[in-house]
Amino acid sequence: MGRSLFRRYLPFALTLPLAAWVLSCGDRDHDDGPAPLVVLAVHVPYSTGGPKPFGITHPAADLNGDGHIDLAVTHQDGTIGVLMNDGKGGFPSAVAYPLVTATDLAPYPAPAASVGRGIVAADVNGDGFRDLIAADAGKAQHSGTPGDVPGWVVVYLNNGVGVFTRMPPMAVGSRPLGFALAHLDGDALVDVVIDIEDVDGIQALGNNGDGTFTIRQTIAPILNSLSTHFPLAGDFTGDGRADILVPGNENESITLLVGAGDGTFLLNDMSRYAETLTGSVTIPLPAPFDAGPVANPTSRIDLILFELAQPKLARPHHLASADFNRDGRLDFAIANTGPSGALPRISVFMNTGTGFAEQASSAYFATNTSRATTAFVYTGDFAGPNGLAPDGLPDIVAQSGGSSLDNHLVLLVNQGPPGYIMAKAEGSPYFIGTVLTRMFATGDFNGDGKADLAVTEDAAAGRIWLLLHK
Repeated sequence: MGRSLFRRYLPFALTLPLAAWVLSCGDRDHDDGPAPLVVLAVHVPYSTGGPKPFGITHPAADLNGDGHIDLAVTHQDGTIGVLMNDGKGGFPSAVAYPLVTATDLAPYPAPAASVGRGIVAADVNGDGFRDLIAADAGKAQHSGTPGDVPGWVVVYLNNGVGVFTRMPPMAVGSRPLGFALAHLDGDALVDVVIDIEDVDGIQALGNNGDGTFTIRQTIAPILNSLSTHFPLAGDFTGDGRADILVPGNENESITLLVGAGDGTFLLNDMSRYAETLTGSVTIPLPAPFDAGPVANPTSRIDLILFELAQPKLARPHHLASADFNRDGRLDFAIANTGPSGALPRISVFMNTGTGFAEQASSAYFATNTSRATTAFVYTGDFAGPNGLAPDGLPDIVAQSGGSSLDNHLVLLVNQGPPGYIMAKAEGSPYFIGTVLTRMFATGDFNGDGKADLAVTEDAAAGRIWLLLHK
């Protein structure tokens, strides 16, 4: 019987003594396959240095060169908190940096405001140090009108020891939420794709090599994609070039934008994708997707639009990719924020080489809490189905919860052949609290060689919770 053990860090105000629960194994949630055992122990969390944290660097990275994995978070008051690891898996203090200042916002009318969203750590200028790239929505959700004020991308360059210098913020499309990082044009510099939710599109940003970016392409609106959310980069077509998947949260679609290899996505030319996968310009996509390349007359972009034909994929919000079944093709998982009133769920789609097909055992229910949503999902190798050690198969972790609801992280362990289905680790979902949780990160925080978890909590007294894998 396999085990996947985590230690959970609880609110400081509770000052609870160290305790542990050992949970019996079994197929409690009617998943196929054995469920790994999980042990949770209670301790203390860490302040993020600002209110209402939202984004957190994933994957987490060493920001000061000491060999330990650090964290950075965004706050909804327009600041970043940088938390350095104390070498023992703890984060005793946070340093705050501004995102977009009042001076930056002065030229723009109300409801312009600084609102932190996604954040990533990447070497922007090629000096070998992990810099920070943060999205600022530019205004609060549901405020103003679409496109009335810009959003922002803010780069902080790292001096190598974890001290950051802000570059001039870059105005982008309205209400960016998150990033996809990829080498879009074939050079050694990492490029960025952001969603622009207010106008149902995305923007491709080319890296200039000096800490700045240039908008290479704006695709807005994407045909039949409403409320674009966190894009995901990967070579989904198998041609060696980065493509992008974009979830349409309000109309239950996933759009695949095929990379051209020059920093943009293909304009009126699906032939390379078709030749790679099918040998023809007609690309049949298996159920539950609609088929075909769809011409967008607004942006003159050809794309493949995956529209839901069954209610398992309800309001896709966030995506994560991995080769779940070891066939050499990149698959993906979806965190769904709907339908309203249903149980929170995670969908898994396998790349068939001619499209995507939902795994037969999908969707997986994250918790038994109705009205909860699964807003964020990531992949990583946390445990094997028959032992403690990671087995080289990608597992799935997702956030599930909501305001005034029980909030959890759920771990789905890949059971391997023949079906590569996912089974909840026994003890999963892991209870975090009744305050809304947001984005989370994976990383080896305590240096034991195993993947741990850190999740942000949307509270006035900003904090992160840690789950340490034992």
